[in-house]
Amino acid sequence: MGKATLFLVTAFSLAGARLLYTSQEADVKSAANQGAYEADVIAREIARSAYNAATADVRRHGTDIDLALREFGPSVSDCAGGKKACFRRTGEMLGGTYLVEASRDGGNGVEVYARGLFSYDAGGREVEGEHEINESQSVGVLKVSDGGKLRIQFVESEAGHCSAIFLQRTLPDVAPENQPLPEMVYNPGARRPDGTINVGYETTLAAGTQMNFAIGVSPSCQAPHRFPNLVWDKKFKTNKGGLKGEALASALAAYDYRESDWDWTHWALDGSALRDGDPQEAPWAMVETDRNNNQRWRIAFEDIHEWNLSEGHSEYHNPNKSLWATKHYGYDWSGTFDSNGFHDRQGDGWTDVENVQLVPKRVGYPACGYTVQTTRGADGFHDLRDTGKPADFSDQVIFVEIVDPDAPDLPKDCPPEA
Repeated sequence: MGKATLFLVTAFSLAGARLLYTSQEADVKSAANQGAYEADVIAREIARSAYNAATADVRRHGTDIDLALREFGPSVSDCAGGKKACFRRTGEMLGGTYLVEASRDGGNGVEVYARGLFSYDAGGREVEGEHEINESQSVGVLKVSDGGKLRIQFVESEAGHCSAIFLQRTLPDVAPENQPLPEMVYNPGARRPDGTINVGYETTLAAGTQMNFAIGVSPSCQAPHRFPNLVWDKKFKTNKGGLKGEALASALAAYDYRESDWDWTHWALDGSALRDGDPQEAPWAMVETDRNNNQRWRIAFEDIHEWNLSEGHSEYHNPNKSLWATKHYGYDWSGTFDSNGFHDRQGDGWTDVENVQLVPKRVGYPACGYTVQTTRGADGFHDLRDTGKPADFSDQVIFVEIVDPDAPDLPKDCPPEA
C-alpha cells in the first residue's frame, strides 16, 4: 500500500472514530436529558398530587380557615418565599418526596405551596427533578356553583328582637349600578320554630351568583309603615295580618328595601370586601359552610347593635365584650380576666364545644321540625348557646342551601302521621 493510500485510510479511520465518539457523546447527553426530563415529569406529578390533596383538606373545613390550618400540620417558621409562619406536612410519593405548606393569603383564602422532588442513580450519576406550585385557594362563601333553587330554613333561633331576612344577589358580569336591590325573603319575626321555611318566597339562582344575607332589625317588632301586614306575631305563632301563601309572596315581592325602615341592618358578609371579590365575614354574623356540602351554609346572626370593639381596643380579646373575640375564641362567660381585659386562656374556644347536626323529625318535611344531635368531633356546625348576654350569635339562625333546580318544592305544612 502506498503512502498516500495509507494516509487516506488513516484519515478516514480517525474521522470515523471521531464521528463514533461524537455520536456516543450525543447519545449520553440525550439519555441524560431524557432522564432529567423524566425526573422532572415525576416531580411535577408528585407536587400536583400533594397540592390537590392539601387543597381538598383545606376545602373540607369550609369557611373555618383557622381550623383548616391547625389541622393541616405543625406550625413552622422557615417557610417558602420568606413567609414567617406556615403549617407544613411532608411525605413520600411515587418514589420521591413532597413538602406542602399552607398559610393565610391575606384575604379569605389559603395559600398552598407544594414542592415535589424525584431523584435516581443513573449508573453512578444522580439525576434529579424538582417542581414547585404556589397558588391561593379562595373560600367560596355563599357563592352559587352550578345554579339551582334557593332553600332557607330557620334553626335554633333564640331572637328577642324581630328581624326580617334579606337576600342581596350579585350577578356575574353585571355592572354594579345594574345589580338587583336587596329582596325580603322572610317577613319580620323573632323566635321562629326549627324548620320554618321561606313560605311565600321561592327563587332560582344562576351559577356564579354571589349571595349575601342580612337581618333588618325591629326591636319593637313593627313592620315597615308602608307594609303594615308584614310582621310575625310577637308570640311567634302567626303572621299578624294573616298573610299566607300567594298573598304573602306578593307582599314580599312588592317590598322595596329601604335601610330607613329598620332600626339597624346587619349583613353576613362585608360589603366592601365583596366589591373587591373577597367575601369576608362581617362582624355581626358567623357564616359556616357544611363540610360535606359546599352549597349549604349556616348563618348565625347577632341582633344587638350596642357594641363592637376595634382591634386596637384594650378589651378586643375579651370574649365577653368583643364580637370578634367571641367569634375567634368561642364562648367564655365565667373566665378570669386581667386588668387589660385579656382572658387567661382567651376563651374556651369552639373546639371545646360539641358540634351539632340537625336531623328532620320527618324526612322530607322540614315543617315538622328537627331533632338536634350533638357529637364531639362530628362534621357539623358549632353548637350555639342562648347565653342571655351579648354576642351569643344565636338570634336569627338560618340554613341556606342551593338544591337541584328540578327538586320538588318543600311542603309548607306538617302532614299527620300515617
